[in-house]
Amino acid sequence: MPDFTKIFEYISENEYPFITRLAEAVAIPSVSGESERREDVVKMGTWLSEQLTKAGATDVELKPLGKEDNGLDLPPVVVGRWGTDEKKKTVLIYGHY
Repeated sequence: MPDFTKIFEYISENEYPFITRLAEAVAIPSVSGESERREDVVKMGTWLSEQLTKAGATDVELKPLGKEDNGLDLPPVVVGRWGTDEKKKTVLIYGHY
């Protein structure tokens, strides 16, 4: 079994920043299924793009997806990249925000 001691130590040493970041995220009421919250969903996308940039990602941007049948803008996709070595594999992280 792998030794996760260093990971657990890192988490313990950075507990406050992790909790602070989580508190910032959950303070944004980004419920995409509620049309009145769509502005907050876009705000969450902006917040996520800022977090990616702070973490060292480059080329971070919000990509528009068009409109729903009712004319409401779909929430944008957040895209960023770490490195540009074309020989390395691509990893896609998919999640709801």
